[in-house]
Amino acid sequence: MAVETRQIQDSILQALGKGSFTIEEISSNIGVHRTTVSKYLAIMEAGKLVEFRSIGKAKMFFLPNLLKKTTVKALEARK
Repeated sequence: MAVETRQIQDSILQALGKGSFTIEEISSNIGVHRTTVSKYLAIMEAGKLVEFRSIGKAKMFFLPNLLKKTTVKALEARK
């Protein structure tokens, strides 16, 4: 279970390393159900790994500037 959790979080971080996306867009991009993505984003937002801005009814998630470059590099190094 912990491996799957780490893989989902890494996939979300990699997707957000490319820009800002809604839950639906992230879900489609990484192939994980939107409810699961929403759960992980809430946990990651509480841990300050991601941020969001509300645009109408949608939430646009993105990486904080400080984390963006280092997170993407660290994830690429793991491969």
